[in-house]
Amino acid sequence: MHIRKIRTKLLLPVFVVLALTSALGVWALNGGVSALVLDQLTTTNEILNRGLEESTAAKMQAINGNIQRMSNRALEEAVILANMPGVADAYRLAHEGDLDDENDPFLSRRVNSYDRHLSLLLPHLSRQWVLMS
Repeated sequence: MHIRKIRTKLLLPVFVVLALTSALGVWALNGGVSALVLDQLTTTNEILNRGLEESTAAKMQAINGNIQRMSNRALEEAVILANMPGVADAYRLAHEGDLDDENDPFLSRRVNSYDRHLSLLLPHLSRQWVLMS
């Protein structure tokens, strides 16, 4: 193919260079945008993970604090109950016989003693548990 017009001879290389430069620019821009998108996704994931870790740590700390408060309260109540009249007697009575034997003669005495003492305590404890909830 032989080009005869001067205008075509001058403009053809310009258009070819322009087309090649445009194609190269689009390729470079695509690579740059892809890298930016990947970097943005990585940064977003890191921020989300950091927030999730901080939230989880705060929740764990709150749960551990609640467990500790409930444990302390249970210990306080156990001390109060252990020092109530009749509890020491019920404990002594429970250990007079065989705790593993259902036919033990002391069993009915233990059950009656527990029932008597717990029937006095349960209304108070029920009210206290309702107030704690």
